[in-house]
Amino acid sequence: MVVEDEKILLLRLRAGEMEALRELFDRYYLPLCCYSVQFVDDEKEAQDIVQNIFVSLWEKRHFDKIERLKEYLYVSVRNASIAAVRTRKEFAALDELDLDNAYSWDDHEALGKELESEYEELERALKELSPREYEVLMEVVVNSRRYRDVAASMGVSVNTIKTNLQRAMRKLRCLDMLILLCRMPL
Repeated sequence: MVVEDEKILLLRLRAGEMEALRELFDRYYLPLCCYSVQFVDDEKEAQDIVQNIFVSLWEKRHFDKIERLKEYLYVSVRNASIAAVRTRKEFAALDELDLDNAYSWDDHEALGKELESEYEELERALKELSPREYEVLMEVVVNSRRYRDVAASMGVSVNTIKTNLQRAMRKLRCLDMLILLCRMPL
């Protein structure tokens, strides 16, 4: 079902429909940002990478070379994220590392406590969600499922899914929380 829907979306993109690009962006932007941030460990850089992939996709219009749209997007984001990490100056060769200024155990412990605090904040925010809002958030954001597929599996309308997702996102309040949610081991 999803594969067929992607084929139709790809045909619309090949026909030059900007609305198809918007639909593709709405569907995959946040999950792709969550995926990219796992490589680059920087929210803004991940957003830039994903936006550049969509811009490049539209500008180059090489849709005829794409068979599986979702796979293409994830591979493109992965490759761009890895390239971004490789180009960072902070990843110098091992012989150039200054071990005297390396992180101490206390630094690692502090980072661990900070991350633990962020996860606790996320857990508190998730507990504020209703069971339906939580389920919709998990299905749409974490599992990258389409609104209509989630609606069909839950036996509700697409508008109900959209409303519940908007409420959940409003309660989480920021992209930082959503990215943390995607990185959190479930």
